Amino acid sequence: EERLRQAQLVDPHNPKIDTLQWKLDSAEGKYAKMDSSFERSLALNQKFAPQIREFRQHYWATEYNQGVRLATRVKPQEADIKVKKTEEGAHISVQSVPDPDFPGALPYFRRATIIDPNRLESWRNIAFVYYQLDSLDATVSAYQHILAIAPSDTSSLYSSGVLYLKQRRYQETINALSNLLKLKPGHVDALLNLALAQLGLGD
Repeated sequence: EERLRQAQLVDPHNPKIDTLQWKLDSAEGKYAKMDSSFERSLALNQKFAPQIREFRQHYWATEYNQGVRLATRVKPQEADIKVKKTEEGAHISVQSVPDPDFPGALPYFRRATIIDPNRLESWRNIAFVYYQLDSLDATVSAYQHILAIAPSDTSSLYSSGVLYLKQRRYQETINALSNLLKLKPGHVDALLNLALAQLGLGD
């Protein structure tokens, strides 16, 4: 790594040096540095664009899929053993299923957003995990990231509007649901929640 840094100082306009740097950064899991190396390399020469896309996809999928596994499967812990009776009265042991590991999944989804900030799937899963963890502000923040990338994403407009309503942030509810209704004028649930927000704003 030190040799690469020295090489960059000697020849800062050589995209091959940045290529070696982002390969090293990706192998070490330094995704923020990897992304910076991507940008420098592309600014110097578009020749590496296909390889960069391939690298970004590979590491994004690795982190994202591990997050999905943790969020949808079970925690790495010993399951509780419960006992119930069969219809004949004999006792059998039953293993209860532990909850999904939402806190464990979160860092993987966050790393996925560093690798590719524009992949909506990562932000949707961050919103889902934070909602499961009862962190409404963080859930709203994740939806705001989605809407910054895709302002017409109707599911995020609706979800953020409902969350604003739960927090009694009535004007923000009205703004989000009004934008949704411009795209989907007949959205019944949005109309109902918009009416509730307008009533709340009038109190």
